[in-house]
Amino acid sequence: MWWTWLCLACTTSSALVPLPAPDSKSTTVPPDSATSPLPPRVLINELMSANEGSVVDPNGAHSDWIEIYNADSTAVDLSDIGVSDEWTEPFQWRFPAGSSLAAGAWMVLWMGGDPDSDDGRLPFSLARDGEGLGLFDRDGASLDWLLFPALDADFAWARLPDASADWAAVRRGTPGAANADVTLVAVQAVSSAATWRYQDLGEDLGTIWREPGYDDSAWASGTAPLGYGENQTTTLSYGDDANQKRPTAYFRTTFRLDEISDLANVYNVSLNLMVDDGALVWLNGVEVLRHHLPDGDVSYSTYADYTVTGGDELVYTSYTLDSTAFALGENTLAVEVHQASADSSDLILDLSLLIEGWTTP
Repeated sequence: MWWTWLCLACTTSSALVPLPAPDSKSTTVPPDSATSPLPPRVLINELMSANEGSVVDPNGAHSDWIEIYNADSTAVDLSDIGVSDEWTEPFQWRFPAGSSLAAGAWMVLWMGGDPDSDDGRLPFSLARDGEGLGLFDRDGASLDWLLFPALDADFAWARLPDASADWAAVRRGTPGAANADVTLVAVQAVSSAATWRYQDLGEDLGTIWREPGYDDSAWASGTAPLGYGENQTTTLSYGDDANQKRPTAYFRTTFRLDEISDLANVYNVSLNLMVDDGALVWLNGVEVLRHHLPDGDVSYSTYADYTVTGGDELVYTSYTLDSTAFALGENTLAVEVHQASADSSDLILDLSLLIEGWTTP
């Protein structure tokens, strides 16, 4: 079920402790203060009412969400507990029978469910300009009630620390984990006009040159753009015959990723590529980008399937990569640039790589 996706240490133990008996539920809208018994064992710990791109749900969408937390030292039975943003309608959604939450555990509830089906999602949404939200016991009495304010896109409203009475707006939030203030980090891993090592001797290097441990210390180095013909800062060799230029040149550079402590916290990787004519990009030995080259195996003698001409020679094409091939610490970026024909007039390469993520204290 959707509601169990980020439930950490959930349990179905028969030794569950029931929720405490709450105060009688009022029939009027509560004041601007919590009306739950003190201290509540299970409470609303964090929420996001304008998830536009920060957190991905199990369906790959950016749904709004609520996080609940068990602040007690024993597991709690959640069966038939209500969740609602209407004080007088406490059972907009109920936890299914047998639901439970272990001591010190978090559970994320996703919004946007179908009210006519049991899809595990909450069948209501959170108001972006703020509203009330609560948990209610099996009789409709308040277990936890809060009023949250208007939130900017991709900001969460969170107790800091978990289960405290102090709330704060936090970038991105930490659904399913301990609440913490989040610092956004942008790492310019490779800049345009960076220095690269290159090999332009017309040798087929096979595949070993792509690997992080390859020794490229004997290669020449220069500042991008690299190539020949025009517009390059570092000029490469194409051989002795202008009508039989070498089909491929090789490039390598390294960068460190130290600012982000967990690759799961990387939310955007942008690569901008200027190349004439085609390129294969490898990150730590894994192909991450193919530009103007045919499908299948590509060798030293493979020609690009597109000829870049005119003003397009200086255009950067933007790509979004995922973070699976990255490593914390040192990373190796390897690029092979292929000509479209043996008599092509020019070759060029420049590339930039931006990694965006977040850290917590």
